[in-house]
Parts: sequence; C-alpha cells; structure tokens
Amino acid sequence: MGKAKKARASRHARHDPVGFPSGRTARSSSCADTEQETRQHAHQHQKAYKFLEELRSPDLARKEAAVVAMAQLLAAGDVEGDEEVEGLNGDEVAGRGPVRASKGSVRFRALIHKLVDGGAIDLLMERMFDTASTVRLHGAGALRNMASLRDRRITSQMVQAGVLTAVLGLLQKQEEEIIRDIAITTQGLGVLVAVCEEREAAKQCLVRQEGLRLVLAVMRTYVGAMGTKGEGTRHRDGVQAGTGEAGSMVIQQCGHAESVGEEGRLSVGVRPAQGETRPPQGLDGSREVVDEAVGLCAHLLFVATRENLPVVERLCSIPTALPFLLSLLSAPPSEPSSSSLLLPCTTRLHLAGCLAHVYLTLLPAQFSDARARPFPSLPRPDLLLHVVMERGVQAGLCVEKAALVGLMTATERVRDAKAALEGEGKREEVEGGGMEGVGRAKEGGNDGEGQKRGGGRLWRTHGGGKGDKREALADARYTLTKEEERWEGGVVLPVVIALEVLGALVGEVGGEEEEEEEEEEEEWDSDEDEGRMEAMAVELGREQGQEEGRREGGREGGRASGFKQIFLSLVESTETLSRVWAVASSLSGCLMLAVDSLPPLPTEGEGMGRARRRALDVLPVPFIRQVLDLRVRAISVLGGLLHALSLAELEKEHGRAWTLLKNMCEEGMEEEERGHGPWYLPGEEPWLGLVTGAMDAVVQRGREGGREWEWEEGDLVLLIRMLQRSSSFEVRVNVAGLLGGCCPVGAAPRVGKVLKEALGTETHVLASASLLNALMDLFGRDELDAVFQELGMLPMLTNVLPAFRLKAKTEAGKHGRDAVGHVKETALNLARFIKYKQR
Repeated sequence: MGKAKKARASRHARHDPVGFPSGRTARSSSCADTEQETRQHAHQHQKAYKFLEELRSPDLARKEAAVVAMAQLLAAGDVEGDEEVEGLNGDEVAGRGPVRASKGSVRFRALIHKLVDGGAIDLLMERMFDTASTVRLHGAGALRNMASLRDRRITSQMVQAGVLTAVLGLLQKQEEEIIRDIAITTQGLGVLVAVCEEREAAKQCLVRQEGLRLVLAVMRTYVGAMGTKGEGTRHRDGVQAGTGEAGSMVIQQCGHAESVGEEGRLSVGVRPAQGETRPPQGLDGSREVVDEAVGLCAHLLFVATRENLPVVERLCSIPTALPFLLSLLSAPPSEPSSSSLLLPCTTRLHLAGCLAHVYLTLLPAQFSDARARPFPSLPRPDLLLHVVMERGVQAGLCVEKAALVGLMTATERVRDAKAALEGEGKREEVEGGGMEGVGRAKEGGNDGEGQKRGGGRLWRTHGGGKGDKREALADARYTLTKEEERWEGGVVLPVVIALEVLGALVGEVGGEEEEEEEEEEEEWDSDEDEGRMEAMAVELGREQGQEEGRREGGREGGRASGFKQIFLSLVESTETLSRVWAVASSLSGCLMLAVDSLPPLPTEGEGMGRARRRALDVLPVPFIRQVLDLRVRAISVLGGLLHALSLAELEKEHGRAWTLLKNMCEEGMEEEERGHGPWYLPGEEPWLGLVTGAMDAVVQRGREGGREWEWEEGDLVLLIRMLQRSSSFEVRVNVAGLLGGCCPVGAAPRVGKVLKEALGTETHVLASASLLNALMDLFGRDELDAVFQELGMLPMLTNVLPAFRLKAKTEAGKHGRDAVGHVKETALNLARFIKYKQR
C-alpha cells in the first residue's frame, strides 16, 4: 500500500511539458499576492486615518505636528516603508535639506488621494486660520506642496473646495499686517501660483474676487520694505529662488529652518516647540523670504495674464498697476553696498513677461475694427525689450563650463556611491546566505535616501562601513540636487522666459497684416474643364503679380503702425538678431562643451559619436532634454526674426547665419543616420524642420534684396543628402524649395535629376507639392529649356498631374485649410506650366 501511494504521488509530481505552473502553485501565489495587496491597502488606510485624526485634534501640539508631517510628506513623498511618518512620532531629521523623492509612485498617489477624499483639503484650509502662527504657516505650506504635485485630480478638488477663495481671504485678512505674517503670506502666494499653473478656471477667481488687487498690494508693500530695510543684500543673478520654480533657499526665522525646495514645495526642518506661537516679526534678517514673496507675485501675474483677456483687462483697469510694474523694471541694478531696490533676474523676467502678455493680448483689440477697445497707456516697449535681452537672453550666452562640470561631477559621485553600496550589499548577501533585498538601492536620483527594493523599509545601519556608504550616497544626491538647481535657476529658467516672450513678440510682429476672409469649402473636382482652369490660373497670376509688387514696394508698408514699427526698430538697433544667433550657437555647442569637460580618453577609436555617447552616460537625462528644448526654442525665435527684420539688418548676419544653420543641419543628419543619434531622447520634438525653415528664410530674404546666393559644392551635397535621406517631411519641403529656387545654372542638370527621382518616391502630399514647385522654379528659366527636354521633364509632369490631383483630393481631410489651399494652388500652377512648355 505504501508503494502504491508513493507511485501515485510520483505521477502527480511529473513535470509539465508546457512549462506553466500547476494550478495549486498558481492559486497559492495568487492568494499570497492578494494578501500582500490587502495588507498594503490596510496600511495606507491606517496612515491616512491617522493623519486626518491628528489634523482634527483640538490639541495645539498634535495638530501642529500633523501639519508639519503633512508638509514633509507632500515635499518628500516617502511613504513606501512601514516606518512612522516623520512629524507624528517626533523623529525629524534636520540639517540635510529637502530630500528628493519620487512623487509618482502608486503608493504615494494612493495615500494622497485617500487623504484628499477624506477631507484633508478642508482641514488644511481650517488650519490656515488657526490661532497659532506656526499652524497657519505649515497648513499653508502643506497646501502649497499639495498643489505643486501637478496632479490634475487633486488641483481640481482644491479649486472645487474653494482653496483660492480661502487663500485670498487670508491675504485680505492680514493685508494690514503683511509684514508680521510674511512667511504665511509667502506660502499663500505659492498656493495661488501652483493652482493657476494647472487649472485655467482658477484664474477667474483672481478676477471675480479682487485677487489681482490683493497681489499688487502685497507686492507694493514688500517692495517698499525692500527699499528701506534691504541694505547690504547681494543677489546672485538668476540663482535666487524668487519664483518657487527653481532654486533652494533656507530661511532662518526664530530658530526654525524652512526650505523652499523643488517646484516650490515647503520642507520643514526642526519644528517649533509644543505650544509655541511666533511673535510679530519685521524684515530684519528676512530679505530672502521677501525676495521670494515678490518673485511669487511676479510669477503669479506672469501665469495669470498668459492668453487670458479677462485677467489682462482687469489688470489694466487698476490705475496704478502698469505704472507700478514699469517702475520695478526701470529700477537699475544697484551696487551691493547701496540700499536701493535690487530684484532677482527671474523676478524681472516674469514682470517683463507679464507686460508682454498685456501687449500681445490687447494688440488685436487695438488694430481690429470689429473690437474697438480703449488701449491703455502701456509701458515703453524699449524697456521691455531691454529687460528680455539683457536679463534673459544674456543668460544663454553664459553657459558656464563650471556649472556643467559641477553637474557631471555630482552625477558621477552619485553613481559611484550607489555602486559602492550595491557592492557592499552583494557581499553581505553572499556572506549571510542570500539575504534578499539587502544592498539594492532603487534606480534614479529621486527615490529617497537609500530605500530597499524588496521590503521597502528605510535603510538601517548594520555596521560602520555600510552606514558610511549610505551616508555618502545621501550626501551625493543632495549635492546633485544643488547643482541641478544652480543650472536650472541660473541658465534654463531665464532663457526659457526670455525666448518665450521674445518669440511671442516676434510672432506677433513678424509679417504683414492679413485679413482672414470667410469662404465656404468647395469640393475640388479633378475633371474641371480647361476654360475654368485657365481662368483660375490667370486670376492666380494676377494675384501673384500684385503680391510681388507689394513686396517690391517694401515690407514695412504692409505692417501695422505704432507698436510694431517701434518694436522692429528696437530689435534692429539693439542687435537682437546677433544675440539670439549667439544663444543658439552657445546652446548648440553646450553638449559638446560638456564632452570637452570630461577626463581625456585614449585617442584610438575615439570619434564624435563615442564621445557623445559617453557624455550621455555621464549627464543626467533631464539636463540633455532641457538643452535640446532650449535649442528648439532658440531656432524657432531665429526663424521669426529672419522673417520680421529688414533686409539691411539681415545683411549684417547673412553669412554667419547660413554657416550656423548649415552646421546644425550636418549635426542633425549625422544623428538621424545613426538612428536618431546618441542625443535622441523619447518624446523629443523634431528640430531639423525649424533649422531648414530658417535656412529658407535666409535665402529668400536675400533674394528679395537682390542678392543671388553663391552656392558651394558642400552646400549642394548637404541639401541633396537631406532631401534623399531625411525622414521628416518638413525638412524635405524646405530643402526642395531651397534647391529649386536658388540653384545655379551649372548645377541644374544634377539638381533636376535629384528632384525628379525624389518626386517618384515621395509619399507625402505636401512634400510632393514642394518638389513640383521646385521643378517649376528651376526650369521656368528659358536658358534651361535644353536641360528640361534632355531630362524628359514634360512627359513626366504630364503623367504626374492627374495622380497628384487624385492624391490631393484623397488626403484633403488629413490637412488643414491652408495646406489644402497650397496643394490646389500647386496643381493649378503645374497645369499652366505644362501648357506653357507645350507651346
């Protein structure tokens, strides 16, 4: 009997040939996972319940500890362990600054959503009006940190709960005592900035509830205090955390350290003693927090006025608003030893951006007959441009090598410390018989200080050597945070604001005023009769002749008067184009500057691609993405300037502009041929189309001035290479226009053959239209009739015309109205061109 049972057990234990686990094993594993998820859910629920219970407590010490813990939780996001949350058990750790942790973890989001659903927003709003100043401060700071999470669900619930109304009520309540509650006022302003950045509906509260008037009152009060009690304060240009977006500063008030860290969140250090209430304070020793408050006011005005006509009109209706902002911009930078007003770079840029938004929002009302509105007395555009160029674009010229070296050194230090800690963990795993999860740090610099991957507990010290390695990793991450803040606050943020404002101004003034005519869309019949085609072609030719006549009469005649002409003259007189060229060149060489900063390697086999890949391994991905984004912004502004400026100004930079753009194209093609290259990142916007568009603007504007472009062999080789190999249809469209419009007579056979081959393989209708236009431009010259016949262009174009019409009709719904009109115009021009060549 025993043997039979043993045999049956052996048969049941046979190996599954398919490789799937047995049902019993799968069920047990599933039950274990479900049990673990249940425990985690219960733990999260318990934490949320404890938070809410402490926030509701009438005891001063308990609710004070609760708001401090809430601010820390939202700033650090460390909820993945089983530890008690700091602040509820009194285990705060001071002196290390804000800890960068992941805000996107599932557990963290689940806990925050439980807190919000349980009424945490209403409780924190109540704590903003508590009798104890410390509770008010940290309650407002917790709301600021919550809004800075960039969670649309949370910000929507904050708006619905009336957070903006509560904050504006707080500002109105202490409007006469702003100086005394300066830190609380600063946190309230931070809440307004964070919510208005996420929710467009939040800006309407500023209009309905006199929020703009309160913000201006706070700003005026602080600026007046800065002018009287700000002696001897030296500001590092672009490094001060005046906006809450970048930079980290420590504010010392009554012995309590509060840090405004990443994305403007409040991270509290040593909390006040139990039952303590802060006494009234002045501005002595608090110049940095006043700077932050003024910067937050400027940032709020910048965000609120962006493409929002009601906010702009309300701001202009306040009689003293625009003159006050103008006075802040016109205040000259003072010497460090003087007591006059000195604003940080980012604050001045946000003020300039706010005024630019006012211009761009009200200009259509000024030049439109249908919407006649009173145009207020706006600040001088020369001052606005001066601030944007001197304070913003100039930062792009100062891509300091020291900042890059510091960033790379800090990154390498973090990786070395992490590798040392992982090596120690593997050694203990071998010695201890396979302790699971020990010594494995989480990947990435934002996951907290040394958490385990397996159990999720915070690191604990198991011996002096390993504890030192964990401490070294924490210090390295903190140093990396500081270096990233230095780079973002000193270079990235000023350049982004300046290019945004300048690009908006250039886009508004660049080009002639055209009135849009409302017309119904017609069904395009490809079998239209010859008479109608001829009539439309004649009419099109008459319109083109009138357009050419207007261009010959001068571009300035078609532009609107007033601000546009003033702005263009200022752009030319201040060498704006030259400076933006320098910014684009500086950003283009920024990554290679980082490569040059690396320790030297053996020259054998060291090429450009290997050097860039090595830099990609050393530099953080967000840094590379920022540089690429800045480069795209700078090139976009360049294209607008090239179309907007006069020919006399463009002539000064013609050669250098072409050289810079050609070098960018060579770099871009090298990246694309390598499979998007070592600099390519997922989600990166294509930028070669912008570069080739700027190249086309350089050549076309030169032709308008009577300058025929002198092509070099390298230029033709590059353009042909881009036409044949680029995967971007925008690049092919722009390059085809360059080849057809500016090709020399000697290169016509070669270029004509290339265009013909490209037309046979092109699949995009807009690129096909550009190739057809290029062929018509190239062979429209009578001296090239022999080449036209030798290449057999007439039969080819005759066969292409019906296929092009059919393709355009089929894909008409895929493109916008302007694109469809351009394709129709190309078909009509081609029909007329064929008839002309057949005579």
